[in-house]
Amino acid sequence: MTNRNWAVTVLEESQDALKGCEAKIGRRLSNTQRDVWFEGFRIAAQLVGQGRIPLFSHQPQLYLVKS
Repeated sequence: MTNRNWAVTVLEESQDALKGCEAKIGRRLSNTQRDVWFEGFRIAAQLVGQGRIPLFSHQPQLYLVKS
């Protein structure tokens, strides 16, 4: 799978991940918290799509490294 395909997958799964997070904490996040959540996924998807951060197909996890 290409980096671009993984970027699309990251964005598509962000909504499901948010629902799971809210279920775990037992409440809906505030609009500000939701905005931050989706902005993080948007940035990660952009970096993955550009090949700037690795995303491994056998175990899809983002590895962010502070430079």
